[in-house]
Amino acid sequence: MKILSTFENFSKLFPKKINVSYIDADTDRLITRQQATLDELPASFNHPILLPLEGKYWKVTGVFPPDAKTYLRSRQMKLFLQQVTSKTSFNIVPSIAAQMPEILHLSEATVSSLNLLSYQWRQFEFLPAVQADSIQETFYVITSILNNEDNTLQSYSKQYTRENIPKQSLHIPLGEFYQLINEENINTLCFNEDGYVKDGFSIHTEQNTYYGIIKKNYIEELCLYDLECMNEELMYLLATLQLVLVDWSGTNMFSGEELVDDPAKQRPL
Repeated sequence: MKILSTFENFSKLFPKKINVSYIDADTDRLITRQQATLDELPASFNHPILLPLEGKYWKVTGVFPPDAKTYLRSRQMKLFLQQVTSKTSFNIVPSIAAQMPEILHLSEATVSSLNLLSYQWRQFEFLPAVQADSIQETFYVITSILNNEDNTLQSYSKQYTRENIPKQSLHIPLGEFYQLINEENINTLCFNEDGYVKDGFSIHTEQNTYYGIIKKNYIEELCLYDLECMNEELMYLLATLQLVLVDWSGTNMFSGEELVDDPAKQRPL
């Protein structure tokens, strides 16, 4: 998962490539060495971080040197990692969705183009704009967890289940969604290494990756795989469908209101 660097000023003073050694924290084995650009590295290591590496997910358990100024000067850093599987038990995010999807066995589904671990389910989700008050109330709870953590690189000591956010029922016609994102290549959705999401889908565009639940050619649940920045496609989608995009871990909510001048262009709820 990319995290935008807040150290852009350093890019003009220091080389943009960092030599990163990835080390298995359990065995001290060197997994690999790679060069990374500044925008591929976190600006800080004060929250749980997962990295895809060699076809597996790894949790960052330590970093040396710990501050960006030092590793930008030296162009060297070590990341200590612990392999993550569907059976790994730790709180990688401060909150999770109340309802998990129904899963099919691998033999009952087709090849998937997107794989999710359970903690990723509905971490970036589209909700009706009218739910803004409930979303803000949930943010207060999540913020209290974030503000009371001493070492969140390892794991959050508490994790909130978002019981007050109901299961989505967006009822977006699939054909309309195709037109909005200018893409019709739809794929299935693999979940937690256990199987496939029933009625699940994923769609890749040049700017974003979407996933969710489709029933009878209507999108009932819509989520975003990752969020690096708000782009034109997302803003247009939010404005047209009168939705907000919620980043639960970052306690951020985005809307596209500024793009809609004519109320007639908005899709009725």
